[in-house]
Amino acid sequence: MSPTNSEVLSRLYTRHNAKRGREFIYGGSERIDSMRQFIPQSAVRVLDVGCRDGALAAAIGLSDREVIGVDIDESALKDARAKRILSPCVANLWYPLPFRTGSVDLVLAGEVLEHIAFPELLVREIGRVLRPGGQAVGSVPNAFRLKNRLLFLAGRPYERDPTHLRQFSYSMLRGLLATHLEAIEVQSVVGRFAAVWPRLLANDLVWKGKAKRLLGRESDPRSPN
Repeated sequence: MSPTNSEVLSRLYTRHNAKRGREFIYGGSERIDSMRQFIPQSAVRVLDVGCRDGALAAAIGLSDREVIGVDIDESALKDARAKRILSPCVANLWYPLPFRTGSVDLVLAGEVLEHIAFPELLVREIGRVLRPGGQAVGSVPNAFRLKNRLLFLAGRPYERDPTHLRQFSYSMLRGLLATHLEAIEVQSVVGRFAAVWPRLLANDLVWKGKAKRLLGRESDPRSPN
C-alpha cells in the first residue's frame, strides 16, 4: 500500500527537524520577545500550530496555559509530551484543523505559513477556530530582505530551506492575514541592522491579528481535542 501525502510529509519533516535539532528557535530571543508582547494575558486555551517539540511555547512562557500543539512530526510531539510542554495532536496543516469553530483563545503560528502550499486556507482555519475577538500571533521569514535580493541579483539561490513553499514581504503578509483576520499588526525584527531600515534589513516578520467578528459564524462538529 502506497503512503499517504501526510505520511510522506511526516517523514520529511521528521528528518528536517532532526537536522535543525530540538529546542531550535529561528531568530532567538529577539523573535521570542517580539511575539511575547503580543500574547494576551486573558488567553487560557492556546493552539500552537506547527509546534514541533514545543520549544517556542515554552520560551514565550505559556506553560501556565492550556496549550494544544499541532504538528505532523510525531517524533517531535513525543518529546513535547514527555516534557509536559503541551498536549500533542498529530495533524497535517495543509488540511482543515481538527478543532471546533470558536474553541480557542489564542493561536500561535511561529514560522508556519511559509511551509504551507496554500497559506490562505490555514489563515482561514486560524480565524475559524478562534473565539470571537480571539487573537493569533505568528511569524514568517522576511523573504525579501536586502540580503536575499542581492543573492537573487547575483544569480544565487536566496532560499535554502526546501520546506519553504511561500515567501513573504511585509505588505504580502499583511494582505494574506487580512483575508480572514482583522486588527493586524506586523513588526520587522531580528538582525543587527534591523532598526535602521526594518522592512529591508530585518530577518523576520512577527505578526498578530484578531478573529473577525462575523455574523452567523458556522458551527463545526469537529472535536476540540
